[in-house]
Amino acid sequence: MEVRPIHTLNARGNVLLEVTRDYFKISTAAMFREIQRLRQDTEEALALKGIRYADLKTALVPDRQRKEMALVFDRNAIEKSWYGLEVFRRLIPLFDRNSNHSVLVGDYGYTCRSIQAQLEGTMLSYKIERPVYPGFEIDTEFALNAINPNPQPLESFSIEVEEAKLGYLKSAKSGSLARAGLEQVSGGELAALIRSKISASYIYNISYDDAHDVSKFNVILELPGSNETATRLLAAMEYKPDSRSLRLITLY
Repeated sequence: MEVRPIHTLNARGNVLLEVTRDYFKISTAAMFREIQRLRQDTEEALALKGIRYADLKTALVPDRQRKEMALVFDRNAIEKSWYGLEVFRRLIPLFDRNSNHSVLVGDYGYTCRSIQAQLEGTMLSYKIERPVYPGFEIDTEFALNAINPNPQPLESFSIEVEEAKLGYLKSAKSGSLARAGLEQVSGGELAALIRSKISASYIYNISYDDAHDVSKFNVILELPGSNETATRLLAAMEYKPDSRSLRLITLY
């Protein structure tokens, strides 16, 4: 079976996967196949509407250089009862037609191209970044299960930072490390830092590299910057359930 990459998977605000698994007593191996089936169905449903799944990536995943925005309006200041439409008539024209956006709540003013709710809810929902709170690890579990039939809790995983990898990062990604004040960081210190931050946000860009037998994902690490402002770095990690470890692939 081809394992297709997934931009993001939503089992945090959507309970479809959890209810399906618990009701039918589905194994993790079968759940792996089911999630991949949903991924394929999503791509095919979008294609019928003239949309490429790959083109939606920037609207579905966090970006270390972009900020999320919440716009709050006083509906009492809008005369018409359908106030959402009046807001969007002014807001939507501000969007660049060549850009992608994820609007979580609102009345839309664009041409609608819809797909089944079960596909949209699990595969096409942008998730606001927040920590993984105790008792709510199910979202991470299903994200890992999407690319590997053996999902394990990441809290107990060790972090691998190879010396050769650290040397490469200090040379090729020196600017990113400098912004985070990590120019002199050791491998052990970097591993400990990643360990402390791995549950501070959700994982995304989950994929499996068949040629190298590597399951991997990205996660955003927010760190105190060298100039006293927060610095966001993207960490790509290899998921290694057999050794219960995460290997750092890159950091920038």
